[in-house]
Amino acid sequence: MTSARKFPKLRDDGSFSVTAVFRCRDDQVDIVPSIADWLQKWLCEHDPWVFRWHGGDGVRIETCYFGESFHGTPSVAMSQDGQLVVVFEARSLTLHWKDWLVRITKEMAAEFESVEGLIRSY
Repeated sequence: MTSARKFPKLRDDGSFSVTAVFRCRDDQVDIVPSIADWLQKWLCEHDPWVFRWHGGDGVRIETCYFGESFHGTPSVAMSQDGQLVVVFEARSLTLHWKDWLVRITKEMAAEFESVEGLIRSY
């Protein structure tokens, strides 16, 4: 018996969105433009991403393109309660959306000291 898929919730066309919510320092309400600019530059510098898989049968190289997984640059906003919200719009049948999401959110949090940590994703 298989259970129904809970996350991410798919749209009729198979696409989905993933929202990452971060805690920020109180004095950083104007950080959204800086993060949006950083995301744009980061994607230009890190797309495509070349994976090197090491296994028993040697090394396998796979090239992944952000645009194959997502529709454009993630959107960035500040919620009313001061949390940073980053929304990724994923394409249907994407294989590497989790890899991209983890890498981007970790590197963003490392780049901006005012982003104190991932609270949740949904």
